[in-house]
Amino acid sequence: MDDISKIELLAIPVVLYSPNGLFYKLFNSFVLLFSMYICLFMADFIRKNKDNLMEE
Repeated sequence: MDDISKIELLAIPVVLYSPNGLFYKLFNSFVLLFSMYICLFMADFIRKNKDNLMEE
């Protein structure tokens, strides 16, 4: 999950420098930041609850 977040962080400048419209750039940047936050949250949750998840 951490690796996915790193890739999403690196993709933001690519989106911002694309020839598309401003709304498209802002929307895609927001989606990337939101999904990056979700991936980091999930990775932290899995790391903290690894023992409980392995038992089930």
